[in-house]
Amino acid sequence: MKTIYKLFLLALISSGTLFYSCETVELELLQSPNALADDQADPDLLLNSIQRAYVTNIITLNDRSSELTRIDYMFGRDYFAAYNTSTLDGVWSRSYSNIFSNTNGLQALQDNGEVDLSFQLGAAKALAAHTLIMLVDFLGDIPWTEANNPAEFPTPQLDDDAAVYQAALDLIDEGIARMNAVNPPV
Repeated sequence: MKTIYKLFLLALISSGTLFYSCETVELELLQSPNALADDQADPDLLLNSIQRAYVTNIITLNDRSSELTRIDYMFGRDYFAAYNTSTLDGVWSRSYSNIFSNTNGLQALQDNGEVDLSFQLGAAKALAAHTLIMLVDFLGDIPWTEANNPAEFPTPQLDDDAAVYQAALDLIDEGIARMNAVNPPV
């Protein structure tokens, strides 16, 4: 009986290795199949992604600030070592890899497309501006002028917080102007 199990197991393993193969192996991928090009993105879905990341950032920053001001319980009486350097990593990555980059993607779609994306772009710029303000409020100086351009600036420099505030105010004005220029979708 043991020999039958051994033969069956050997046949199973050998059939699995013999019939497992690939037709071709494409090793020269020049573009990531997981990343969309700017012209392939749906503007409504980009705006939806920006809105979801913004809400998550608001919730996280609200929780941290309410704990620091003792509105919520901060797991103890001692402020010392309550938060570490990775506390706002999620907010940081959502801001730069989602909100700001998708706003730039919407701007590229607007510049290259025949469809008017003023409403989506206006909403995205307003949310990006408020995200900038919150990042400066929580962290101080942050990268902005060299941010989201890794080919030209692999290590972006920090911008002065006053300059980032002014850039955020300019983004808010541009967002409001774009949203006022069109009728909102129903």
